[in-house]
Amino acid sequence: AGGFSGSLLLLAEGWKGAAKTEPMVHKIDRFAQMRRELDVYHLVKDLFGKHVPTFSDPVAGEDLIGVGMELAAMEGRPGTLQDTFEAAEEEESVDLFLRRLDKSLALLSEKLYRNTRERAHVAPYRSFGLHARKQQARLQQNADLVLSYLGEHLRPEARVDPAPLAKLLGVIARNEDALDTETCLGHGDLNLANVICDEGDNIWFIDWTHCASQPLELDFAKLENDVKFVISKHFETDDLPRLRKLEEYLNAQRIPAGPSGLPDALKFAKWDLRFRKLLEAVRRIREACFALKEGDDWLVYRIALLRYALHTLSFDKRRGRGECD
Repeated sequence: AGGFSGSLLLLAEGWKGAAKTEPMVHKIDRFAQMRRELDVYHLVKDLFGKHVPTFSDPVAGEDLIGVGMELAAMEGRPGTLQDTFEAAEEEESVDLFLRRLDKSLALLSEKLYRNTRERAHVAPYRSFGLHARKQQARLQQNADLVLSYLGEHLRPEARVDPAPLAKLLGVIARNEDALDTETCLGHGDLNLANVICDEGDNIWFIDWTHCASQPLELDFAKLENDVKFVISKHFETDDLPRLRKLEEYLNAQRIPAGPSGLPDALKFAKWDLRFRKLLEAVRRIREACFALKEGDDWLVYRIALLRYALHTLSFDKRRGRGECD
């Protein structure tokens, strides 16, 4: 359970009498959400074939709908690509994650993005909704919540006043300049939890509710943001200075170097597997994205990163902390 829709995804063991059948995946959601996903599913099924699930007939109960999701040729117990990432704590498991990430990016690029890619005139700040008043309100609200949570833990020189930050975002977001860039049919909520893998490294993509025509960079930037700020849970407070160094490097490099090509100030990312896993994931995501682009400009990608960085500040009052631990 999670995400914006609050849908419930269940992995269940199937039985016929005393005989165990293939594992079954079920999804339950509100009627409108599920109806939209089923409609979009028919749009992408012809492009992805066996790499998206086949839905069984829906079953309704009150305002909810449940469907079975059949994954073709499933080998062994399935899990998400996020599970693979979070379990990657030694060389072999990191290699497994990177292999599955590479395959996922190749499938998305060849079957979806390249087949639906076209040139369009896009105003990025508008296209990503950064101009909306709701963004300003969310930024102010979440910043206030984060600061109140941190309380006395912050040193005076580390405190940030959210008011100038919101004003700066307002100035940036009023930029109406447009440019010719690539758009395509995109997933719209691509994260590692929406990629299902099995023990044979077969891949399926799920949760197509937000699929639409969008700038090509958007799905890739979402993946990068989630890897850096949402699902990397093995870092401690003492790691923050090094994380900042790495982030400043990534913001300055269109395609970052591999661990052996890093500047001396980032050599820690070569021997610390946590940083190396993060760096390698970002490098592969960007390589896949820019292989589809014409030219070397990456303005739209950086604006997409800004959009998702604002989302990462989201604060859960129920848990008393942010989305990223």
